Amino acid sequence: MPPSEMETELPKAQVKRLVKSTLQEMIGDAPGGKEFSLSKDALLAFSEAGKVFVHFLTATATELCKENKRQTISAKDVFAALNELEFHEFAEPLRQAVESFRKVKGKGDTAKKTPVPAAKPDRTFENASHGG
Repeated sequence: MPPSEMETELPKAQVKRLVKSTLQEMIGDAPGGKEFSLSKDALLAFSEAGKVFVHFLTATATELCKENKRQTISAKDVFAALNELEFHEFAEPLRQAVESFRKVKGKGDTAKKTPVPAAKPDRTFENASHGG
């Protein structure tokens, strides 16, 4: 695997932990007290899906940033990209995570004064394929 490809891989241990945690939350205790297992190809599929999602979201946020003649992607751009891609259900959990992050990083006062606004897309996304 080329070094550039390895650098963009999501950590398999983190992906596995996240998937297993989500499974447990969704189904509770498995019948007979057994824990669900995850095959290597399923882990790879989840990892690749996460990578594709991040690339797609980044490409959309970048387009929005360029339209506003900026070079730095902000949280507002990510929220706008989520809305534009019709992933509205991710906005609130992400907003909470961003505000928690700001508080932990010592920006609690700023986060309280300027909460992350609900971003509304300014335009219709003409090119849904970014080749990412």
